[in-house]
Parts: sequence; structure tokens; C-alpha cells
Amino acid sequence: MGGSCGGDALRAAAGAVNGSPYKLQMIGDTAWRMSGAPDNEIDMSVVSAAIAAAEEETAAKVALPAWYDLSERDQELLAVVARSGGEATLDEIHRTVPVSRTAAANNLKRLTDLCYVTKASRGLFQLSTLVPRTVILEETAAGNELRLPEPVSSITARGSKPRCRKFMPRAHDYCVLTKGHAGGCRSQ
Repeated sequence: MGGSCGGDALRAAAGAVNGSPYKLQMIGDTAWRMSGAPDNEIDMSVVSAAIAAAEEETAAKVALPAWYDLSERDQELLAVVARSGGEATLDEIHRTVPVSRTAAANNLKRLTDLCYVTKASRGLFQLSTLVPRTVILEETAAGNELRLPEPVSSITARGSKPRCRKFMPRAHDYCVLTKGHAGGCRSQ
């Protein structure tokens, strides 16, 4: 298309991609649009803004949905890895999460197969880029307890019965049934 990008800006954009095709597209498209390319060169200030926008978009559309697709046990395991600086051994995880060593190993193998963690060396697990450490730490900010997001809008209308409001990870939404309902939570 005839556009141009400064060398430092291009290196910064490429480094921020971190192997994610989605981030590659987000950074490139955002930088292109923000700079007014192809008429204007894509410079470092535009790339910095594009990287920040791509990080926010990736967290909202990739990392958080992936996080809430996990069981609470899986979230606990990843939280231990995140609090250990992004990598931890099986023994460190097993000592922190109240499960047997075999159960922890099985969960970690599944999380590795699902690309939430990578196995760096024998017994050392590292967080992948699917759900970054910063997202896990933000989502588990209340110490050892998992923190679910607050509903965006009010669930109970004036004069109506209070709603359950339990977060349903697979539906990525809150239960709309009345508080104390029978059966499992489900959306209507």
C-alpha cells in the first residue's frame, strides 16, 4: 500500500506481538489507522499507542474469556504460577494448592495441552501468553480468593426480587434467576 514505518517503531511493534497473530493484526491495523498511513509514516508514538490498545483489546477479548473458561481449581493453579513470578515447579504448586501431587500434575498437563502453561524443563511450568501474568494477578487481587468481575449493569430492577448474580464462566454472564432458586445457575 506504500506506507512506511520507522525502524525503531517497527522493532517495538514486532517485539510487542510476542507470537500472537491476533496482536500482530491489532497492532498493525491500529498503527496504520492512527498514523493516517499510507500518507504518513508510522512513528514510535503511534506504535506505542497501538501496542497499548492491542494489549487492552487482547486482554478483553482473549485473556479474560480464556481465564473464565477455567475451573476454580485451574485458576488456583495458574494463580500460584503467576504469584511465583510466572513460573513454578510442580512441588511449589502442590505445596500451595490443597490437591494431591498426582492431581496437580494431571491438571498441569491438561493446562499445558490447552496452552495456558508451557513446560520449560522437568517440573518447571511457565505461564504462556494466552492469559498473561498481569491479568491473573488482577483477577486474583483479593489474595488467595478468586475475584469475579462485577456486573456491568444493575441486575435487579426497582421492586423486583433480588437476583442470584452468580458468575457463570462458560456463559460469560451472571445468573438472572431469583436468589435462592433451585437447581444450577443458567441464563434465560
